[in-house]
Amino acid sequence: MTIEEKYDNAFAYVLFLEKVKKAKEEFPKFRWGQHYWLVLVKENEKLARKIYGTELDPYPLNIINEEIHRFVLENWR
Repeated sequence: MTIEEKYDNAFAYVLFLEKVKKAKEEFPKFRWGQHYWLVLVKENEKLARKIYGTELDPYPLNIINEEIHRFVLENWR
């Protein structure tokens, strides 16, 4: 992966995280993992389906761990 691709992934991921944060602010009763998953499905359905039902599936979590962040960031494209 080139530096440009890494930058593009990082930029897209930051924008994605901003949408997750906004969703959490609008619906604070839901877990972080729920928001993360639902926004991921809208923004990158292919990647969301890739982690669905695996140990990287964020939906049941209240905290998104580093491993999930890293995997999604590195596989955004």
